[in-house]
Order: sequence, then structure tokens, then C-alpha cells
Amino acid sequence: MAGATVLALAPAASATDYGASLSPQAPADEARWLSRSTVARVFDTGTLDTWDSYPPLQRAYDAGIRKFVISWKGTTGAEIRTFAATIPADATVFGTWWHEPENDIATGEFTLRYWKRTMVRLCGVMRRNGIIPIRVLMAWSLFPQSGRNIRSYDLPKGTIAIAAFDGHVYDKMPRNVARHLLEEKRRNKLPLAMAETSGPAKRIRTLRHLLDGKMRWATYLTRDGMTVRQANAWFGRPG
Repeated sequence: MAGATVLALAPAASATDYGASLSPQAPADEARWLSRSTVARVFDTGTLDTWDSYPPLQRAYDAGIRKFVISWKGTTGAEIRTFAATIPADATVFGTWWHEPENDIATGEFTLRYWKRTMVRLCGVMRRNGIIPIRVLMAWSLFPQSGRNIRSYDLPKGTIAIAAFDGHVYDKMPRNVARHLLEEKRRNKLPLAMAETSGPAKRIRTLRHLLDGKMRWATYLTRDGMTVRQANAWFGRPG
């Protein structure tokens, strides 16, 4: 009976991997989230480089993480092939070109057509080189108040493997974010992931509760740090 009691009290396994974004320079409290993450996110605002050029990837790998989400803005297939050739054999990498393109399209940095054509081309290179291609949009684009039609950002079937969104809950109710995300998952029939979130601990806990097991992975944006309460809420347990 004692063994059964322990089993009953053990936290239930989740189909969702939880993690956080990592900065080039490790903050003093990085262990607060790195030690509990099973997926890590890294941003490159320019051209994709080799694996060993990213200290955050190396820190996460050394911590035992084997799932990674990489964002970059370079547009050549060569850089993807070069990066892919340096990925450790036991690492799984999800890649996206130019996450959250909505505002950049709206301001005229490039057109929606250009974004789609580039996504299709680069996602093909990713697939051929062992990187899982994803698309990252704003959860805000799912809200009617955004004035956007999410179907505008649809890509040809087979282009991406996962539809990911950035869903911050500082200024949005988590129930509304979760509802829109799950409605979109039913519409596009693709696996769901959350590339960014952040917010007060209570809202983070609610968001996790509503989406746990319904996402492939989710990473917390640590640009402004992550308090103990936020970390406990995000990872579902005290550190």
C-alpha cells in the first residue's frame, strides 16, 4: 500500500515539454529555469551560424536538454545546411525563419507573399537536413480585435510540422489565449506549440492548466527574468 500511495502522489506525466528561452550571457539565476527545462529556445536576429557559435545551446545541452527551438532571420539555404551539419546526433531541433512576421508585414518590411515564399523554400531545406520546420505567429493575431485574418498566414500543406504561437498573458486573460489557440489547432489540424509566454504566476499557472498535454512544447520568455513563483507555476512544481 505504501508504494501505491507514493504513486498516487507523484505528478502526472505531461505530453508537453516545458522550457525557456536562453540568453547569450547566462544570468545569475538561469538555473531556476534551465535545471527544470526539457526544451530550450534560442534567438538569432541575423544569419544562422554553427551550433558551437551559440553558448546558450551548449549550456542547455550540457544541462541534459535534447530538444531545441531556434529562430533566425537569414534567408539562405546554405546557412541552414551548415548549421544542421553541426547539430549533435542526439538533439532534436525545431527551426523557424522570422518568427512573428505580422508587424513586419504590416509596416512594409516585406510582403506577405515574400514571407510565404521564403518560408516554403527554407522549410524545405530544413526538412531535407533534419530540422523540424515550424511557424511562429502571435496569439494576438487570433483575436478579432487584432483585425487580422489568421488564414492569411496559412502555408501549403506539408510546409510546417507545428503551428506555434507567442501567447503572453501579462495583458490578456489566459482563458482567452487558450481558447483561441485550441480553436486554431482544430482549424489548421496541426500540432500546437507555444514559442513564448510570460506573465504573473497566477495567470501562467492557469494557462498551463488549460493547455497542458495539448501542446507539443512550450517555452517561457526570460528576457525580464523568471521569478521563483513564475518558475514554479510554469514547470508545475517547486524547484
